[in-house]
Amino acid sequence: MPPKEHDRVHYPLIDAEMQSELMATPHMERLELINELLDQEVDSIQDYQGDKYQLHILKAITLDGLEQSSKALLEWETAVDFAEENFPQLDEVTIALRVQAALCSLKCSNRNTAKAWAKRHAEKALEMHKLLFGGGKERFFKRYQNEFVCLLGSISEASMLVNVQALFG
Repeated sequence: MPPKEHDRVHYPLIDAEMQSELMATPHMERLELINELLDQEVDSIQDYQGDKYQLHILKAITLDGLEQSSKALLEWETAVDFAEENFPQLDEVTIALRVQAALCSLKCSNRNTAKAWAKRHAEKALEMHKLLFGGGKERFFKRYQNEFVCLLGSISEASMLVNVQALFG
């Protein structure tokens, strides 16, 4: 017998605990689980777009960890699109998503196309940061220095600095 409407779960399912559990699984298994969750059929009452948004971010992180940057970039793009549509016009999360999309673009194999996307995200992130926090590029670099350092895993420090300066400089 199907559950009655009042017995059904009516809240987002991808909470902090679920995100931690997913991130604790090995990359390939996590990717499988995320894809299953994204493909899951849900009714209109239970269809929380915020759940899908969180899953796209987790998928982007996972794909990036598997060095599938082009696929990861598509997931970052999906998350940015959601944030642009649903969050306030000047939102720190949207800035962070754009920074991640720009940095991910630096690692894509199709450098010419990815470079254009990276530049677009970088410019928008800088512009939003300036309007929201002020302090110019110096404050922006200080705020995101950890993200820039994390990029070192896949490219040399000198190359990373050149790329970050080209994008955000």
